[in-house]
This record gives sequence, C-alpha cells and structure tokens, in this order.
Amino acid sequence: MPGPERATGTLFRVGVGLPLAIALWSAWTLAPPGALFRLGDLLPHFAAFAYLTVALRLAWPALGHVSAVLWMCLLGAAIELLQAAGGKRVADWRDFAADLAGIAAGLAIHRLVGARVRRLVDRLVTAWLG
Repeated sequence: MPGPERATGTLFRVGVGLPLAIALWSAWTLAPPGALFRLGDLLPHFAAFAYLTVALRLAWPALGHVSAVLWMCLLGAAIELLQAAGGKRVADWRDFAADLAGIAAGLAIHRLVGARVRRLVDRLVTAWLG
C-alpha cells in the first residue's frame, strides 16, 4: 500500500488527468456537449483553465507558478491551433483570452487556498490509510 504522501500526489494527479481528458475531448469533438455552452463558450473556457491551473499546482507543487503558466498557455494555444487546423471547429482568440483569464484566476486561487487544500487532503489521506 502506498504511503500517504504518494497517495496524495496520485490523487491530485488524477484530479488533473481526468478533467484534462474531458476538456480535450470537448475541445476536439465536432459537437461539444450543448449543456456546457448554453451561456456561451467563454465561461467553460475560463472555468476549465482556472480549475486545471489549481489542480496542476496541487499535483506538482515543485513545478512553480511560471512553469504552470507556461504549460497552461501552451495547452490553450495548442487547442486553438488544432481547432483552426482541423477545419471542423473554429479557433477564436476570445477563447484563448478566456483561458488566460482562467489561468490568472487559478493562480490567485492557488495562492489563497492551495496550501490549506494540500494540508487537508494530506490529513484525510493519512487518516484513511492509517
């Protein structure tokens, strides 16, 4: 059985990987789920990138803020470039702007509560694993 530290890291990495896979699927499908886009597509972009930025910082704390921003910017740019190249979806600079705003919000959220969230999850995992 893995130690609590390793289990916490794994839990946080799943918290990045699964939502990232869902976001990528949504970005590259011909018709993304309609319920997500009733209010427009900027809010889902913002929310996804805010969440993924916080999750990335929690999953890999040694990564640092600058590296996290670079990785997330690359992800947003890659999604828009692939949508533009694919011909099935339309790339939009406003989507990328919403991604950037989400990244900024995610960093702010992580700075405010990231350490507390990590300590709480560490305690819960330690209590669960014994």
